[in-house]
Amino acid sequence: MTVPPPAGPRAVPSTFTQVSADPPGKGHHMQRYGCVIRLRPEHRDTYLRLHSAVWPEVEQMLLAANIRNYTIFLHDDLLFGYYEYVGDDHDADQARIAADPRTQQWWKLTDPCQQSLAERQSGHWWAPMRQVWHLTEPTPTAGPPAVASAIGASRILPVVVLDDARDAEPLAAAVVSGGLRTIEVTFRTEAAADAIRVMSERPEVLVGAGTVLTPAQVDQAVEAGARFVVSPGFGPLVVRHCQQLGVPIFPGAATPTEIQMALDAGLDTVKFFPAEQLGGIATMKALAAPFRSLRFIPTGGVNPRNLADYLAHPAVLAVGGTWMVAPDLIAAARWGEVTARTAAAVAAVRPAPEA
Repeated sequence: MTVPPPAGPRAVPSTFTQVSADPPGKGHHMQRYGCVIRLRPEHRDTYLRLHSAVWPEVEQMLLAANIRNYTIFLHDDLLFGYYEYVGDDHDADQARIAADPRTQQWWKLTDPCQQSLAERQSGHWWAPMRQVWHLTEPTPTAGPPAVASAIGASRILPVVVLDDARDAEPLAAAVVSGGLRTIEVTFRTEAAADAIRVMSERPEVLVGAGTVLTPAQVDQAVEAGARFVVSPGFGPLVVRHCQQLGVPIFPGAATPTEIQMALDAGLDTVKFFPAEQLGGIATMKALAAPFRSLRFIPTGGVNPRNLADYLAHPAVLAVGGTWMVAPDLIAAARWGEVTARTAAAVAAVRPAPEA
């Protein structure tokens, strides 16, 4: 399973590139910056090829300028950029980058690919993330399809409640060792944001935020590194805010009305919650029948005994579960058992080999 974004450049649609995730130096405060560039459609592939060709030199230049986690995401003809600055003087480091002959050569090669250079010429090509999101109005969307594809490839989404962020690293390592790469950390404790921040430093892990109830929590989750958001119900403000940020949102839906609201908002995947308490697979089948384009992530009461029943339904993208990351296992630091239960779950959903 490929977890988006991959570490390193790739000349394909929905492209991400990434510089090392080194933490800020002592005494430094990380600042996040972003940009939006519109590419000429006929030069889109050319831009990606050029970016891949110069990547080794660009990576070293950015690291020297105190830039970390440099990322680009290409959606149609819009290129969204992001990076984290860990130095002391952003303007000075940006000036050094602009004066570097490698940058001048890059601009010479890529200027024909862009529809407008006004942002860079006016000195506002890169701006603090808060400004970028407020100055742009992304088209409402269910989010990058790569995220849903990664969750669907796993078929199982561990739902985690952490009381102590120090457990985030060993827990993530245990889940990965068991064969899963997607994790939902719920905002049911004060440790949630810090736990997401720790897990998001692992490039192979796709970490999202669960039990998100307000737009403020969305901001907190995204700032910490969450790549998708899950909410227990359909909250219009939360959904809209996620869409404005370009973050995939999977809201809870338990009735036809909530499902219709999700469809009206442009979503195609919802969390069926609490699944077993609402009637389990029988209720989900009844809801899926009239909404044939919708996919579900049943969560709540899903366990090894009913796992296969849910996953057998074609409308189920994946299931959310806690049994492999149960609170008692985390409290006792039984990471080996977490790995064992995760591996057993992965084996249970793996297609049987052909005879």
